[in-house]
Amino acid sequence: MSLLESPWPIDRIWHANQPGADPDATVSLNQGGARLEVYRFEDGVAFRTMAADTYAFRRALASGDLRSAVGAARRADPSFNLTDALRELLDDGLIVGAISPTTRPC
Repeated sequence: MSLLESPWPIDRIWHANQPGADPDATVSLNQGGARLEVYRFEDGVAFRTMAADTYAFRRALASGDLRSAVGAARRADPSFNLTDALRELLDDGLIVGAISPTTRPC
């Protein structure tokens, strides 16, 4: 799984250029950017649009600690819900282990 952020609506551009897409559909670059979770699915690639707070939380958590990740998410949206965010990580199978603050790596 990777996180991808763009100032352009790359998800809508991608969908508009897929086989079977409406040939009359247009995508305006003024529609805003995209925050995406990109992952492998079977023989292809899939992506999911993410809210600003969820994206900020997951991005910060990947490179820091829980406290800084919550701070980043709450700066993006003060109503960020940590319980829901942790449940989503577990549901998505993205938490694979934890290290206690008193545990020292070998």
